Amino acid sequence: MPNPYAPPSTEIHEPIAQANRLLFVWIWLAVAILGAMLATPADIFSIVLATAFALPCYILGVTRASDVDGLSRWLITIVCVLVAGFLAVATWFPLVPNLVIAAIIFAGANVFLGVKSCRGVVHSRRRVFTAIGIAYSMGLLLGPLVLVLHSCRLPSEGCEVF
Repeated sequence: MPNPYAPPSTEIHEPIAQANRLLFVWIWLAVAILGAMLATPADIFSIVLATAFALPCYILGVTRASDVDGLSRWLITIVCVLVAGFLAVATWFPLVPNLVIAAIIFAGANVFLGVKSCRGVVHSRRRVFTAIGIAYSMGLLLGPLVLVLHSCRLPSEGCEVF
C-alpha cells in the first residue's frame, strides 16, 4: 500500500511520448493522393488505380514495423505484394520510363511512411490501421462514384463526365 504522506514523485511523465502520433498517417494520405496524380497519366482511372496501389504499399510498411508474429507477417506481405503488383501492372503497363521511375519512388515513399506511421502509433495499432484501411478503401470506391453522380445532377442538362 502506498504511503499517502510520501512526497510526490520527481519522475516526469510525458503524455506526448505515450500517445499515438498520427503525423505520418496524415503525411501518407497527402503523399498517396498527390503522388498518384504525379506518377500516372492524366486520366482519372489511372489516378484511382495508383491511389489504390498506395494502400497495399502502406500496409506492407506497417506490417514490417509492427509486432505481428512471423507467419502472419509473411502472409500479409504476400497478399500486399500480390495486390500491389496487380494494381501496378494495371496502372503502369505501357512502360513509360519516367512513369515507372515515379511509380518506384511512389511505392518506396508509401512503404517508408507505413513504417514511420507504425512506429508512431503505440496504442491499439490493429484498430487504428484497420480503420484507416477501411476508410481509405471506401473513399476509393465512393469517391469516383460521387464524382460521376455530381456531374449528372440534372437530367435535362445531360451528363458531362470529366
